[in-house]
Amino acid sequence: MRRYFDPNVPNDTIKEEMPGLMARTARFEPFKTRETLCRRGFLPENIRRYLYRPLDLRWVYWEPETKLLDEKRTEYFEQMVEGNLFLFTTGRTRKANIEPPLITDSLNDLNCMDSGTRGFPLYTTDQAHIFQQSSQPGLPRPNLTETANELVRSLRVDEKILFYHVFAVTHSLAYQDENVAALRLDWPRIPIPGDRKRLQSSASLGHKVADLLLPDKPVPGVTTGQLRPELRHLAIPTKIDHSPIEEPADTKVTAGWGFRGQKNAVMCGKGKLLPHSPKDSSSLDLYLNDNLFFSNIPAPVYAMTIGGYPVLKKWLSYREYKVLGRALRTEELTYFSQMVRRLQALLLLSADLDANYRSVASAPQLSLPQE
Repeated sequence: MRRYFDPNVPNDTIKEEMPGLMARTARFEPFKTRETLCRRGFLPENIRRYLYRPLDLRWVYWEPETKLLDEKRTEYFEQMVEGNLFLFTTGRTRKANIEPPLITDSLNDLNCMDSGTRGFPLYTTDQAHIFQQSSQPGLPRPNLTETANELVRSLRVDEKILFYHVFAVTHSLAYQDENVAALRLDWPRIPIPGDRKRLQSSASLGHKVADLLLPDKPVPGVTTGQLRPELRHLAIPTKIDHSPIEEPADTKVTAGWGFRGQKNAVMCGKGKLLPHSPKDSSSLDLYLNDNLFFSNIPAPVYAMTIGGYPVLKKWLSYREYKVLGRALRTEELTYFSQMVRRLQALLLLSADLDANYRSVASAPQLSLPQE
């Protein structure tokens, strides 16, 4: 981006090095745009983490002027203050199953979830706040109605407890099955127990789920420290001859995981999978090429979808050598293994999430104090 903003670097050089930034479209005139932005200058503070697809965290340069960024969504960018979190849901899923919300603490793409995302922040700044006016402009405020504020105050908890409780409940398969009609009508009903300890316990479980779905969040036993025994031997990068892996000679993704489709969109391919054991198909070996594979991926993890996307296949589709244009780096191999462990740890919480939902749903529900 510094080279793009350097007026001493000719347009032809930028076009050769970064063709996407100099490609003319119906809404984007690349040469006039660059001339305008070079006069103003680079904004390095606008390099931000960016969730492109579930667990696929990248970087983006957010540009407030021109059409360098196709849809900048200024009102959304203003809400990305330190400590804020968003629950994102799909606009209308094309899949049969109902997908639970995705949590993010970074900017995310409109298509981070299938059919487009709709975001609900934990906090809002005054520039876009809906429910409350602040005497301290610019400071974040809880994104709650007055009724919800009364609820929080009556239980002597803060807004994060309510936020994580909602996340825990909506990630229960039992909740999704029992409320499928309401969810299809975009009308989720969340049980809120009147018991403060029960609500806090639910929020604590929701916090665990959130940590697993935030790609930058270290999770002890899953991504850092001594790994949990049930996760330790999952998704190990392995060469056929068990020799050391050399980058980039061994790390090109060429097994057909992705390809360019209509309008240059990246599509998932079939890839290459083999049973980890000839007599057991519950675990798989996932091949990046003829010589390198990830050993021992649980079949349910491989099948997992988030936001309508098959998580592992979607991540790999963008890393196919013909799409990415380079081999994977060692840290990317490590990240893929971590991603498998995150997803397996999430699956292992399923029974706890269902038990939590049944507990809060069967408990006496919170009634707001009468005036």
